[in-house]
Amino acid sequence: MRFITLFLLVLPFFIKAQNCSSPGSTAQTATVICSSNTFFQSNISSCFGPTIPFAGCAGWSFNADNAAWYSFHCYATGALGFLLTPLGPADDYDWAVYDVTGISFAQLFSGGHEISVNLSGNTGPTGCTSTGTGNVNCAGGNPQFNAMPTILAGHDYLIVVSNWSNSGLGYNLDFTGGSSVLTSNPNPPTVTSVGINGCDASKVKITFSEDILCSSITAAGSEFTISNGSHVITGIISNCSSTNAVTEIILNLQTALTAGNYTLTVNNGTDANTLLDVCQQAMIAAVPIAFTIPAQSPVNITGVTYHGCAPTQLKIALSKKVLCNSITATGSEFSINAPGNSILSAQTICTGSPLITDTILLTLQQPLPWGNYTVSLANGTDGNSFVDTCGTALTLPFSIPLVINQTTVAPLVQNVNFNECYPNKVTVQFDKPVLCSSISGISEFSITPGTWLINTINLNCNSTGYATEAEILLNSNLPAGNFNVTLINGTDGNTFSDSCYSFIANGYSFAFTTTQAPLPIFDSVQFLKCTPSKIKIFYSNPIKCSSISANGSDFSIAGPAAVSIASATTNTTCTQGYTHWVELHLNGPISLGGNYILHNLTGNDGNGIIDTCNAIQSNTNSISFSTLSQPDAHFTGNILWGCVEDTIVVAHAGGAAVNSWQWSFNGGSAISGQNVNQYFPVATNNVNVSLTVSNGFCNSTQSQNFILNNAFNAAFSINPDTTCVNKPVSFSNNSTGSGLQYIWLMGDGTQFNGQVPAPYLYNSSNTFFIQLIATDIHGCSDSAALDSVHITVLPLVSYTGLLNNYCSNERVKLFTNLNGYISNFVWNSGHGATVANTDSVLFNYTGQGQYLISLTATDRFCGSYTYKDSTQVYTVPIPYLGADQILCPGYTTILNANENPLYQFTWSTGAQSPTIISNPVSEIYTVTVSNNGCTGTDDVLIKVLDNCLIKVPSAFTPNEDGLNETLKPTNAMLATEFTFQIFNRYGALVFMTHNPVEGWNGKFKTIPSPTGAYVWLLNYRDPISRQKVFAKGSSLLLR
Repeated sequence: MRFITLFLLVLPFFIKAQNCSSPGSTAQTATVICSSNTFFQSNISSCFGPTIPFAGCAGWSFNADNAAWYSFHCYATGALGFLLTPLGPADDYDWAVYDVTGISFAQLFSGGHEISVNLSGNTGPTGCTSTGTGNVNCAGGNPQFNAMPTILAGHDYLIVVSNWSNSGLGYNLDFTGGSSVLTSNPNPPTVTSVGINGCDASKVKITFSEDILCSSITAAGSEFTISNGSHVITGIISNCSSTNAVTEIILNLQTALTAGNYTLTVNNGTDANTLLDVCQQAMIAAVPIAFTIPAQSPVNITGVTYHGCAPTQLKIALSKKVLCNSITATGSEFSINAPGNSILSAQTICTGSPLITDTILLTLQQPLPWGNYTVSLANGTDGNSFVDTCGTALTLPFSIPLVINQTTVAPLVQNVNFNECYPNKVTVQFDKPVLCSSISGISEFSITPGTWLINTINLNCNSTGYATEAEILLNSNLPAGNFNVTLINGTDGNTFSDSCYSFIANGYSFAFTTTQAPLPIFDSVQFLKCTPSKIKIFYSNPIKCSSISANGSDFSIAGPAAVSIASATTNTTCTQGYTHWVELHLNGPISLGGNYILHNLTGNDGNGIIDTCNAIQSNTNSISFSTLSQPDAHFTGNILWGCVEDTIVVAHAGGAAVNSWQWSFNGGSAISGQNVNQYFPVATNNVNVSLTVSNGFCNSTQSQNFILNNAFNAAFSINPDTTCVNKPVSFSNNSTGSGLQYIWLMGDGTQFNGQVPAPYLYNSSNTFFIQLIATDIHGCSDSAALDSVHITVLPLVSYTGLLNNYCSNERVKLFTNLNGYISNFVWNSGHGATVANTDSVLFNYTGQGQYLISLTATDRFCGSYTYKDSTQVYTVPIPYLGADQILCPGYTTILNANENPLYQFTWSTGAQSPTIISNPVSEIYTVTVSNNGCTGTDDVLIKVLDNCLIKVPSAFTPNEDGLNETLKPTNAMLATEFTFQIFNRYGALVFMTHNPVEGWNGKFKTIPSPTGAYVWLLNYRDPISRQKVFAKGSSLLLR
């Protein structure tokens, strides 16, 4: 079906039509056909079908309206040929062929499965033939026959035929001309399977090798008999109500079949035949088909499986599917002979309708250790056990053995750690994680030899309940020696177990050794070699911060000079309770060099230094160290002034065993010596002198700053350096230095003494050279380099090329006449236009009047100068006679030049007035208008028609030969309120225009219309009578 706008004459169809639903009018109920027969479709019902998109015709889809659907199977690959012949010769049929192998109807309707489509607008026969072209022919005048597409053996196909004309008439459908085989299977149809339908043994399902015509099957199933007893068939169940052929049926029996072997036989029914396929090929009669009705065995448990060594879930496998609603969510049907363990829930994965499963997942209250168990079943809280899909329940009582294998060895003690600093603590490390819940407490440990009471056990269990070690805290300290830790059954009746519940043997023992910690001693001291005020003491082992007296009373220092200790501090690790060093702060530095001894004492806190293992430093422990005296680097210095260089002289007094002097001037390279001289340019601002002295061990550094900065420089600047005569020149003194005297030589024979002269005027043009001389307080002088100022003459400003008068829009071209240092100049047209820095300009004046034109130039040094002159402009007349006119016979018109009546007028007729009256004949009129020599011209065509009668030709030939190509009214140029319409023989509007000179080219929507008569309607307002005119007629389209 193609989308197109329809006239009201077909509107009732769209109002009455319903969605297609009758057998054969939808894809789901397609008629199964045999290609060896001519299929006769007597009529087509009006109905709406689905819209199926396809590629090949932009913007088009196939609408399966007023449709008939057919299905067939291809038995041999080849070309598909068919011919559809409408019963009504004027009918237009569209059609499409789809490959539907392995796809759903939803996929079909989404598009993309078509192999051939024809939407041709031509009437009469259509189809796929040897003379057809293309696999897709779109709407319009395209070919109505497609080429024969190739179809594949084993594939299924659908053909949809749509009566686009909606005539209700049918057609004949012949499969001819192709090479593919669409007839039925070469062998007669057979029964391929027989069995009961689900669990209902009173319904026997029969499946055929191919489609069987519904018309060959009796409603009572009289073609079928079942042996092995007397079995009454009461009727059949099939899909024949919506299609003409089926591949399966169901026999309804009066009584259900019991388990056993049976034979089905197909014979002639009450309709005097067996079963027929769609090509009328009969099934061979009296062929026995054996089938078996199996006995319905009750559901059984085929196995119990698990994962891991101590499972928390058991997977139950059933012998067949059971109804999910027969299983309780708590698993109340199950029990297991594991003391202290029970079943929490039962989970299933159910599918289908009704929901069924063959697997149950039981969740236990706790892990199941290795061992032998029995899983038993009874009626659950719902009052039953499991029920299969046929209603058969599991036979009770029922039980099945379950073996949980031991997969791991018991854990062992890997090591026992003893820290001599904590002799009351023993850490037992295991070779694998042990289950914390398997350890009841201190009752599972003992330490021998001797009697050692255990206070607590710390396990440090992780988030999953496992530990890798046990920390044993004793009531007393263990001495140095050899011991054993023994593991025994605790109050819970067992030792420790791993994750798989393998327990350590009762009485298992592991040997370990203990040691005693040494006393802390001085390791080393750290201090400044010269006059130290702090002494840092390092220990061999960490010591407790709490054992250090803050006033340093744990220590004393003896030597050549008395030393007093003010306090003792430690490093920041004391926040953790211990340190590796102590820093002693003295009340004053050790100024006298020599050998000193540091002693350990019992402090004011009543104890000495204690390490982290509680060992106390001995009072006899001491350590010695030696110091040196500090040298002094103070020195003297002097400046010797000069005009080019200044000299700095420095000296050190010596003493304090100093044997090395290192001088540095402004951070430069070191200079050795007790007394040195250094030279610096007078431009140096200041010099920092640093001296470092050393006695071989200790250093001392002193520095002094010497201010020089006695340099100066004579400099000046002139502004501007070039200027006009008698324009002021300014001077700036840019000299550097202090206390300077100045002399200015002006270059024109004059002199000025002082800081800076006032602005100076030069009264002649020339180049003048100026000089500045500066002298400082030390008698040194400096002359600035000569600088010059250039004095220029006045500039020349004018232009040439101006005439006394011009016509409007006539170009006025002017040229500059400039001399001097011109940096910028601007033209002014006198009517608002300006042009900058162009040697020649073109001005254009559109309005009449007198204009003053000026040129303003700027001299770089002398400023701005302006030259002015004026000219007269006259307007050029623009006469307008209007558009060309068409007049009816005997009519004239007034022609007006439409210009100033004070101008001079000259007509082609010789007249010299602003207006004239035309002659009653066709003629071109010209007028020339002058304003003080400025002229303008216009002309107009006055066409006088022979007559004004409007007519429509009786025929036209749009065959592109250049003659009579369009159909349009003649002499219609003067008509107003114009409408011209053309209709085809069906009443469809094919052309309309409101333009009197536009005609129809014989095409409708770019497609040439067929030869024949076309009705036209014409209405307009007559140009003479001004009356509305309506006309109707017909014209022939000839090709």
